[in-house]
Amino acid sequence: MRVRLLGFVVGSKDVPRGSFELARFYIACCIADAEAVGVPVEGRGYKPNTWLEVSGSLARHGKRFVVVPDKVTRVRAPQQPYLSFQT
Repeated sequence: MRVRLLGFVVGSKDVPRGSFELARFYIACCIADAEAVGVPVEGRGYKPNTWLEVSGSLARHGKRFVVVPDKVTRVRAPQQPYLSFQT
């Protein structure tokens, strides 16, 4: 399955070896309940809090899915960095 993600790099230790986590804050009700939701992406070398746009495909690595990127581009943080049912 092809995917395109926009998010910031998180220094998570809970991702498969050789990958990093790309995350966005998700709001269910209000900003007070914002929670980071991330997806592992194959690769290394990106500093935490760097905003990236990643396109690629999903692959299963053990029990987890990981994005295998075709293209990774550094981008500016979006005007609305939060995700919710409204965005």
